[in-house]
Amino acid sequence: MALTEIAHFLGDGTPGVLALVGPTGCGKHYAIAKVAKQEGVAIVRHDLSQGAVAFSRLGACQLSPSGLARSVQLLDNASEQFLRDYTWASSTLAKVVLVADDVGPSMRASKIQVVRMHAMTAQAMAKSLFHDCDWDAEAATRCAQVAMGDWHKLAS
Repeated sequence: MALTEIAHFLGDGTPGVLALVGPTGCGKHYAIAKVAKQEGVAIVRHDLSQGAVAFSRLGACQLSPSGLARSVQLLDNASEQFLRDYTWASSTLAKVVLVADDVGPSMRASKIQVVRMHAMTAQAMAKSLFHDCDWDAEAATRCAQVAMGDWHKLAS
């Protein structure tokens, strides 16, 4: 369900803001990367914990080796403090995805479209590793069971 909503957001061609929320390790970055690849959209990452982002400079396209490509601006660590000043969103021409662990009052009040993700089951993770990442079935099953559906545990 979340992948469908993300695909619709990236494919409609209009600027906007989407909040992708869920617990740590549930696959938010994996989901956005998968859909962006399918849609032919480049991802530009910004980590809000590392400093301010010049929102007036965010655009709908990114220069790539093959020319201009549609892009999505991925803002990690979108906290309540960040969302208190939401005025930048009305002036941006970009597709912006806010990645956060939870939806707070400021996000609810801002009327941002919210897509909630939940932690994967070990079986769903094993299927994803097998089908999407071309893992061996036995290795995918074993690693997914050890990681218990948490992508961060799988990466470490």
